Amino acid sequence: MKGAFAEGRLEVIDTVLHDIGNAINSVTVGVDTLHRVIQNDRLVRRLSALVDAIKAHGDGTCDYLQTDPQDQRVLSFFISLAEELTVP
Repeated sequence: MKGAFAEGRLEVIDTVLHDIGNAINSVTVGVDTLHRVIQNDRLVRRLSALVDAIKAHGDGTCDYLQTDPQDQRVLSFFISLAEELTVP
């Protein structure tokens, strides 16, 4: 009798583990999909390029943003970024 009870418990555990595995797999697929969408997003690429440009200037970032003619567009970029992020 104990053998049948133990086998029953193992079946229940197996079912629970299977269900947990299915849930984890669904989350993994969703995260992977979201990661690909984010990587291909134009806004994310633009923001990443801006961060790279700012990092390249280290401690001179403020001077760089104020004096470099091309990078005085940063303020307009941030305004554009805020507008794109707040569009429903």
